[in-house]
Parts: sequence; structure tokens; C-alpha cells
Amino acid sequence: MPFYAVLAPAGTPREIIQRLNQEFVKALHSSDIKNRFTSYGLDIVGGTPEELDAMITADIVKWSKVIKQAHIKPPD
Repeated sequence: MPFYAVLAPAGTPREIIQRLNQEFVKALHSSDIKNRFTSYGLDIVGGTPEELDAMITADIVKWSKVIKQAHIKPPD
């Protein structure tokens, strides 16, 4: 399932990550933004940085297995 996320550069201070996350989640759940996104057929989640990290890590593990099993190689 495709998803959109906001990422910050490695080494960004934890306090900044937490504040940005807090503000993005608040904005995503405002009635104006929520109504607009749902009118496009999108589901709003707005989780924690830890949840996003777990989801990305799980996708890397899943797709790495698929790539290896299918013998997919990058183009030369």
C-alpha cells in the first residue's frame, strides 16, 4: 500500500522531530485537511516517528526478500 511521509535529515535533534510530528499530526486531523484528503479517497493516519520507522524497516525486509527470490539485479 503506498503511503506518504515527511522525513528529516539524519542527525536532526529528537526534540525537533517530535515537535514537527506533533504539528503535522495536528494539521492532518484538522477538519479542513481531513475533509480534503478523504474527498480524494485518502486515509489519514499521522502516527509517531517510531511507527514510521517500524513500517519502513518492515518494507525493507519484505522487499529485500522479494528482490532476492526474483533474482532482480540493478541495471548496468
